[in-house]
Amino acid sequence: MLMQCKLCGMSRRLVKAHIVPKAFWVTMRDGAVAPVLATNTPGHFSRKAPIGVYDATILCVLCEAKFQAVDDYGVEVLLKRFNYYFTPIEEGGLVRAYESSKVDQMRLTRFVVAIAWRASVSSQPFFSKVSLCALEQSAGEVSTDPTIPVPSQFGVCLSRWRTSADNDGAADAMLDPVPEQIGGINCLRFYLGRTLAWLRIDALPFRPPLNRLELCSQPKAVVVARDFGKSRDLAAMVNVLRSGGAPAP
Repeated sequence: MLMQCKLCGMSRRLVKAHIVPKAFWVTMRDGAVAPVLATNTPGHFSRKAPIGVYDATILCVLCEAKFQAVDDYGVEVLLKRFNYYFTPIEEGGLVRAYESSKVDQMRLTRFVVAIAWRASVSSQPFFSKVSLCALEQSAGEVSTDPTIPVPSQFGVCLSRWRTSADNDGAADAMLDPVPEQIGGINCLRFYLGRTLAWLRIDALPFRPPLNRLELCSQPKAVVVARDFGKSRDLAAMVNVLRSGGAPAP
């Protein structure tokens, strides 16, 4: 069955495209693949998603391949080799942040924008709260063409869960992305394993001191460490882990 690809606009056979790369939904523990539980707004659904949430209404095979390079880089930096790219900054015996001079901050920004574009055009309920509105077209362009400058309306800030032995097992669970205002600035919050990404979708810049944490604003990339045990996200993730949920389609 032929359908219109949402990137190129051509009528073609579409593929099962992941919005968030599959690697973030599958963790390797003791050499075995463990399913990561997908969650959504309380009262809607809680489902196991061992291979993630994909959408067969977005991309043709040619256009999906255009995301491969930026997806591979995001997985490499934030998932597979985070400890190689980032150095922890400790204070008072706790990791307060991570910094890196090795990261290509623009490529990492494009990676988060690429996730946002796919989420915005997706028909999956898990991504129903994500809308780029007038920024949708430009997001698709900068996600797949590294020669196109990223518009000033986009900016990315990152944080990383700081876990303990009591809650480490829940930190890989995925919550649905949501719109959020930070200091009056419109953002989208995405869960990428143990990393959270805030994508600014606003012509106004972040206010100090957050503006100095945005990727590409400083010579070194900075990821803020957040205490998972004190977050509201922990309770939601633990509830789903306990309930099990039905397998995702």
